[in-house]
Amino acid sequence: MLLLLLLIPPVGDTLSLRWQFKEGDSLLAETKSHLVQTVNVNGKAFPQDTVHISVVKYTVTAIDKDGRIVLEQQIESMKASNPDGSPSVGNNAILNQLQGAIIKARLSPQYEVKELEGYDELIKRLAGDDPSVRRVVQALLSEDQLKQTIQNTLGMVPQKDVEAGATWKRQLFMQLGPLGSIKTELDFKVSGATKFEDKDLIKIDYQPSIQYIPPTGDASNPVLSITQGKVQLKSGSGTIYFDAKAGRLYSSSLKLQLTGELTARVNGTEMPVTFDQTQTIDVRIKK
Repeated sequence: MLLLLLLIPPVGDTLSLRWQFKEGDSLLAETKSHLVQTVNVNGKAFPQDTVHISVVKYTVTAIDKDGRIVLEQQIESMKASNPDGSPSVGNNAILNQLQGAIIKARLSPQYEVKELEGYDELIKRLAGDDPSVRRVVQALLSEDQLKQTIQNTLGMVPQKDVEAGATWKRQLFMQLGPLGSIKTELDFKVSGATKFEDKDLIKIDYQPSIQYIPPTGDASNPVLSITQGKVQLKSGSGTIYFDAKAGRLYSSSLKLQLTGELTARVNGTEMPVTFDQTQTIDVRIKK
């Protein structure tokens, strides 16, 4: 009997990575994104160093018998600033108008965002019928960005019980404005139970890999369009802390360093474009 027990591999402790929601529940999530980027167009540098901070209230308005969720997303605040904390000129005039805006999202039982309702009405409210203003607004707040904000907050964990060492994958899309976008595949691995900021939490580490997607005709800037190129990941890593007792994310962080070599058409003339970019995205549940 003792020999038999020795031959059976030990079973690890079960860790719950399940959001615990019921109708009427709400939470506040703060997302801070810091982008440091230098774009060189034909040898001329265009630096950018901007911090975006958004506070979003999520309210569960319905959960069906299969676990599908209807979630109300209300923008409490959204602002852009320079690293020293001073307002970023231009962006905030539009972002301030988003305060109080409500969009409804439909999520799968795995908390994947399947549909957004109200985005077109929001953009029209901000931009009216002016197509140039609409392009600016959509660049600052694209539909994909809104979906990704929800996904970054709610959709990173697998909604099941796991053991230390468990793995899974998720996808993330990052907009690069007129330069295109990045499709990022995230590989997650559970480190295990840990103490963080005096709380008993579950730590999850993850690593990204990327695929560059050139801009479509509709997404390209009328003056600047990308004809070809490549973007590479120099380094990247992320960490999640999940509160199993509360059934909530506690915090998450992701850092990506990218470099790109592209060919752009500017006012009809092709020229080389290179860029280096470091972006950090931190999410914290406020309550």
